[in-house]
Amino acid sequence: MQILHDFGKIGVRESVLSKQLKLYPHEMETILNRLETARAKQEMLTWKNKTEELIDLIENKKASDSPRLHVANVVQKIDDFAKQLQQVRLSIVKANQPQVIAGDFDIISLMTWINQTSRELEQALLTPDEIVKLSLPKGTLTEAERKEIESHVTHSYHFLRQIAWTEDLGGVPDIAYSHHEKMDGSGYPRGLFAEHIPLQSKLMTIADIYDALTSMDRPYKPAVTPERAIDILHMEARGGKLDLDLLKIFVEAEVWRAALGMRSQKPPSAA
Repeated sequence: MQILHDFGKIGVRESVLSKQLKLYPHEMETILNRLETARAKQEMLTWKNKTEELIDLIENKKASDSPRLHVANVVQKIDDFAKQLQQVRLSIVKANQPQVIAGDFDIISLMTWINQTSRELEQALLTPDEIVKLSLPKGTLTEAERKEIESHVTHSYHFLRQIAWTEDLGGVPDIAYSHHEKMDGSGYPRGLFAEHIPLQSKLMTIADIYDALTSMDRPYKPAVTPERAIDILHMEARGGKLDLDLLKIFVEAEVWRAALGMRSQKPPSAA
């Protein structure tokens, strides 16, 4: 069952399944090239404007400052602009990192600053689509990509229904179908509430979330510690999304050890 419940992921694009950051590599490359173009454009225009200003002063015999001073001012202006763009670049790279829990990092304030900087520079540094992706409060997936990922549950269900299960295993397709449902109806794909979710699915949901949080083979996020994973599970349970009694059993019976492949780990606290 543990092996088959995610079989439907074969119906999801590999690029979406393994998406590590909010932007695909080619999208980030495009942004970085845009920033470099903005830097080069500003440098060119700064020299052009200063040259035209000096020509006008010389022609009107109004030049008073040393040419070296004019050059120094231009260089300073170009350097200041380049430093500002570097801060934007570092901020975009930071915003591109996924968050495990919404609110771990203030994405909104960062994007507000980047948008303000774009206005000051009189050049849009990010497209609307890039802003949406970088503003994701949690994970790396857009709404469309998340829907595609979520479709794996339905794919698994239809696949499992084709198997001639023995009577004692006849409920396997329905159990797998509900392993991403949440007690408060916020899960997927059917938005079931607690009373309509099989007990086995509630158990699998806890184990599956724990496994996803602590696994080191997920390319789209770093693994968290067992303690952090248990804390997150308790946050979900207190929010009405997971069965708190089943989570208590999961922690106290040390089921989490099996989820970690029986590796020797310090037992997490039951917060």
